[in-house]
Amino acid sequence: MRCKLPIGIQTFSLIREEGHCYVDKTPLVARMAAEGKYYFLSRPRRFGKSLLVSTLAEAFAGHRALFEGLYLADHWDWERRSPVIRIDLGQGVVRSREDLERRLMRNLGLLAETHDHTLSARTPDEALEELVLFMHHTTGERVVVLVDEYDKPILDNLHDPAQARLIRDALRSLYSVIKIQDAHLRFGFLTGVSKFSKVSLFSGLNNLIDITLDPRYATLCGYTQQELQSVFAELGLYDALEADDPAALERLFHAFFAAIPHDWYRNNQLAGYEGYYASVVYCYFAALGIDLIAEDATNHGRIDLTVRHRGRVWLIEFKVNEMTRPGRALDQLKARDYAAKYAGSPVTLIGIEFSRESRNLSRFEWERLTPAPG
Repeated sequence: MRCKLPIGIQTFSLIREEGHCYVDKTPLVARMAAEGKYYFLSRPRRFGKSLLVSTLAEAFAGHRALFEGLYLADHWDWERRSPVIRIDLGQGVVRSREDLERRLMRNLGLLAETHDHTLSARTPDEALEELVLFMHHTTGERVVVLVDEYDKPILDNLHDPAQARLIRDALRSLYSVIKIQDAHLRFGFLTGVSKFSKVSLFSGLNNLIDITLDPRYATLCGYTQQELQSVFAELGLYDALEADDPAALERLFHAFFAAIPHDWYRNNQLAGYEGYYASVVYCYFAALGIDLIAEDATNHGRIDLTVRHRGRVWLIEFKVNEMTRPGRALDQLKARDYAAKYAGSPVTLIGIEFSRESRNLSRFEWERLTPAPG
């Protein structure tokens, strides 16, 4: 099944449940949870911050099913489920301190209602404190607080410095709860566009870790070139299958192997083994969820890989060119008449040869067979 591009989707559960492509960022989520308690991240707008917040919320809430097939599925304590308070300040435009406080009270009040609690507090900071204490006491688990676009209400009012200062003061009171209620909190994460040190909102949080320029978290949001080539390339692979276009397949595989870091070949002989290349190609196809047969048995031997899609069959043979003569891959498919097993279906024979030195395709040949009239 072809995955869909998650254009404009910032909700982790929707991406996972509705079959959208997702680049696995959860190794970094696991590192954050293991190495610190309070984090701050600054990134430009539309850069994946909200999706990261959503991912953290689902992980701490213990929704393991959403992480099947991802790194976190086997590297997280799913028995421990924490109550999560998520505050999103990125929606709409805040016009005044009163407007901000109304929105915060509504947000916290609705969250409290989902836990069968009615807030008695009258200000956002008191409401947050009340909700943290209530959640901890009723669940027995410390609370996770996630704040998305912490600075947007201030940025909305930069044209009015006096109003911006009033909003800053309200936010400072809200965020001070994180320090005051430290004993009741498991984890805290705040995102924004500006650097917090410039607005002095978190002066009391001495242990807030700023990962904005930390190279270990450089890929936490957004996509790297390698991720685009490797993960989203499966869309191109699906298109090549749909169009029955072997030439497009050659281009995709060449780009894919070119994107594999050279460090992966250090201190090993992977590049010299046919099985290595076959396994990588198999996984590439398997990500699409299409019909595959590895080591497909026939009466004359085994086909390295059989791909079946929409009534068409692609038979693929792999070779390492330093280990055999050029053209051997396609010749073997033809000499052993592997296509006979799929008589009656349109068959494409594909011989893919790799170079141990270049660690990439060195020869790609194909031949189309049409079924004989029945």
